[in-house]
Amino acid sequence: MSETKSDEEENEWMKATYTRTQNIITESHQPFQPTIEQMRDLLKQKCQRQNQMKKRNEWMKATYTRTQNIITESHQPFQPTIEQMRFSVYDSTLKTNVGLWGGRRTRENFQSQDSQDTKNARKKQQEADVPQADHMTAVEAKQASDEYQGVLVAASSSGNLFYLHPESNSLLDTIKEENDNEVYCLDYTASGEILASAGKDHIIRIYDDTKKEVVTKLTGVFEERHGHANRVFALKFNPKDENMLLSGGWDNNVFIWDIRHEAPVGHILGPSITGESLDIHGNRVLAGSFSNENNLCIIDLKMQKIDYQIPWYDSEAYKDTKLVPPCVYAARFTMPDAGFIVAGGTQRDE
Repeated sequence: MSETKSDEEENEWMKATYTRTQNIITESHQPFQPTIEQMRDLLKQKCQRQNQMKKRNEWMKATYTRTQNIITESHQPFQPTIEQMRFSVYDSTLKTNVGLWGGRRTRENFQSQDSQDTKNARKKQQEADVPQADHMTAVEAKQASDEYQGVLVAASSSGNLFYLHPESNSLLDTIKEENDNEVYCLDYTASGEILASAGKDHIIRIYDDTKKEVVTKLTGVFEERHGHANRVFALKFNPKDENMLLSGGWDNNVFIWDIRHEAPVGHILGPSITGESLDIHGNRVLAGSFSNENNLCIIDLKMQKIDYQIPWYDSEAYKDTKLVPPCVYAARFTMPDAGFIVAGGTQRDE
């Protein structure tokens, strides 16, 4: 009898435990029934989010319109010919005054300053059926080789690389990059044997400059190390190591490349580079950013991190005003000992 009673008590305990468990599960799965005040708060939060999204969309549309206007203004229909792309730089290795025409000048202003020699050279080029150049975005001089001394490489927004010899007013060669790329930056190795280019399509192309052929494309390796995710505006070879290349652009990354490998060997997060604002001297890397704060910095190449920021403008002059601090578009160490830094830029949207 005692065993039977014990079994009954155990069964009753199990039933009671099961019932309590079911009640707990049922209570925890009850649908949420908000009160009137809670529903008002939820509706108010939803309206606030919608207003924020509306303001953000309006701001993005306005920004897009301003950007398009700037692009339209800077891309006037006047297309200068090769010999009109002159810039006032005197270099002892070039032994001549050569230059890249790139300012916002009208056709009338430019023609009024043309010399008779330039007009004759233009006529000779037109007779030789030399194609017109488009908007020039970068230029590099090849100075290492005696055979190609005085040769310039000019990059364009249509993806063309023009090999020019200003002294003889001649176009030596043209390379057209694929993917409708826009080339924004160039750099030579110290020997002048390797040329790097980059731009809109995020790809860094390494050229054998003698053969005028692409030998490597630096894009990064998926699942290992990614490359650039946005436009690239600056390239700089290490003068002491021709296999080391630095690159920077809109994705807030400065990548370190060994051009013998497709993937980067390191990167520094921070600088948003929008021009030729990348330079190297020894273990120091100079980077200028398209930002209103911390827009000029020194990077420790070995540690791969920002070492310190350089004040570029007087912050007190912009305090409590509507003025926007300037951004850096170009920065360089002075040669040969990097004793000074030269930097330049302007305010946003100018």
